[in-house]
Amino acid sequence: MKYDAITLDTNIFTNNGYALEHGLLKQLEQFKRGSVKFVLSEIVVREVFRHLEKENTEIRSNLDKAINRAKNKKLLAEKTADKLLKLTEGEPTPKKLALERINTFRKNTGFQAIKADGADISELIKRYFNYKPPFENNNEKRKEFPDAIALLTLEKYAKENNIKILAVSKDKGWIDFAASSKWIDVNSDFSKALSELQLQLKEAQSMAESFLSNIPDSQKELLNAGVAEGVADLYGLYAEADSDMYYEEEEVRLELKSFNLIDDDGSCDFNVVQIGSNKIVIDLPMFVEATAEADFSFSIRDSIDKDYVGIGSNTCVADTDFLCSALVTLEWEPTDGSPEIEITNVELINTPDSVDFGFIRPDFSDEYYEE
Repeated sequence: MKYDAITLDTNIFTNNGYALEHGLLKQLEQFKRGSVKFVLSEIVVREVFRHLEKENTEIRSNLDKAINRAKNKKLLAEKTADKLLKLTEGEPTPKKLALERINTFRKNTGFQAIKADGADISELIKRYFNYKPPFENNNEKRKEFPDAIALLTLEKYAKENNIKILAVSKDKGWIDFAASSKWIDVNSDFSKALSELQLQLKEAQSMAESFLSNIPDSQKELLNAGVAEGVADLYGLYAEADSDMYYEEEEVRLELKSFNLIDDDGSCDFNVVQIGSNKIVIDLPMFVEATAEADFSFSIRDSIDKDYVGIGSNTCVADTDFLCSALVTLEWEPTDGSPEIEITNVELINTPDSVDFGFIRPDFSDEYYEE
């Protein structure tokens, strides 16, 4: 094998929404018992933890603010709001929740943390003053110290264990460092990096390609149902809209209209991101068309009371389309002949975070007119 271990830069966690339990980051679980090790610099682990704790703190703060606002606006009884606030106070702290997620991720993936205190300080100083990667000749180079420590300790680990590491990063400093290292290579595409590490990759690609080009009707229905369910399950979508009034929206709901499997050149392409004894997981790019629906409530500011007064609502509908990917799990029963492949799971990733509803206004028809 070309590589013995895989590692990630912090920006890969960022690009994947720190979704440790889903999507491509979940695919790292395959390395827990595989022949390829999963290692992370202590620097990266600490940066991921810091982000999770900050995000948890912000969400907890926004939740408390929402409860208090609902109480002040008489949407919740005072006793109910106080009870909810006490319930949130009884939950684990943002720091503890972040630590629990990191520990669960470590348990599921088996990653090994490479200690940062093993960095060669003399090499670190030499690289800093000679503008050697990951340091650059600019005023911001001090910010690259964490990257330098991470890379030097990872390289030291590789040397001591006589292994080759495939690092996944979009950072120029990491890429430049790897260009002069015999122990570390960098791939900026997470999905392709996973593909590069798979055993029997060519066989798996051939099997998946044959399946997709001659997919049985029953499996087409499963794929369609999986994509439709994935689109319907998208949550937390932000509604973008224009209006001459202040508005608030409820949860955006999506319903699949159609989808096409595509690549940049218009053909169907995919990456194999996991291989098992009787299953493979492929990353399948697609173009999705859907119908979006959301309930909006409108208000205007009373110039006398200086408060907002509700003036109506509307359920708005918009057509939307977007590029995304589907992680499709293909499984089969062991057999001496050609296996009968089945789709057992479909998960959408790289989905949008907002939908544009255009110009919106309240619907007054039911309130002011009767037929």
